[in-house]
Amino acid sequence: MPRILGAGVSASPETSEAIINPSSSPRRAPATLGFGTSFLPGTLARSEALALLSAAYDSGIRHFDVAPLYGWGAAEELFGAFAAGKNDLTIVTKAGIAAPSKIERLIAKTPGLPAARAKFGQFNPGQVSRSLEGSLSRLRVERVEALLLHEATAALVTDKLVAELQTLKQSGKTQRLGLATSAAHTREVQARFPDVFEIVQVPIAELNDLGPNDSFLVLHSVLGRRLKTLADHASRDPELADDLAQHLLRAALAQTHGGVVLFSSTRPAHIRHNAQLTAAEPELLARIEQALADVPHLQSATR
Repeated sequence: MPRILGAGVSASPETSEAIINPSSSPRRAPATLGFGTSFLPGTLARSEALALLSAAYDSGIRHFDVAPLYGWGAAEELFGAFAAGKNDLTIVTKAGIAAPSKIERLIAKTPGLPAARAKFGQFNPGQVSRSLEGSLSRLRVERVEALLLHEATAALVTDKLVAELQTLKQSGKTQRLGLATSAAHTREVQARFPDVFEIVQVPIAELNDLGPNDSFLVLHSVLGRRLKTLADHASRDPELADDLAQHLLRAALAQTHGGVVLFSSTRPAHIRHNAQLTAAEPELLARIEQALADVPHLQSATR
């Protein structure tokens, strides 16, 4: 079973509470890195994907982010095989974006027919429960640390949905509830349901839009397109341009104040190296923030 986090747990590589506005709150544990699995299925051989997960685990990473969307469920199945026998994992999955059925995918292979597509906005009564049951089956566990609403707009988070989520939490199938959507929708949902969603997962480009928030914070999209664009700009600062990916991860760690920063890599050596990173010092953080300010469009790049 994955290890269950709880409020007030002392700091460790896999346990922490997060805030966005630390100045008015008690001291929190250092931020940690988590591993994202969205890219694993379809791009790597099974043995290669398992080797990456092992590299992350062996390096001390315990927070793993999965979803039914990733690989049409293949990421959860792969992670379920990897997680067997490990009792110290923090597994976070999502609901709200459903993969096309196997029949739909088979039909889509017919020449001339459109490709199978994911189904967004699956938040009607019962859909979230069925999604979680499917995830638990693929993951081969009885419960997960957290269930997040995947790209939920504020309008789709209804009283009936919240009641369904609270029932799932009371059943013990998920220990926490959260949101994995834009900062704007996160703010609106939490204003309506202030005591329901304990975890918020947002792209780092939207961190400033989130505002003060006492939820456990998970940042994603720290690298990717952001890294490539900033690398070109940072060429004027050779020290910053060197190992820029690590600098960006360290900056993100400094900004989460006890939460989790998600990253992915196809190279075990990079995973092992990244797992040893610590939060950026104020001087480095200021230089990165200045570089980002000089490339304004990065502030709205969420994926």
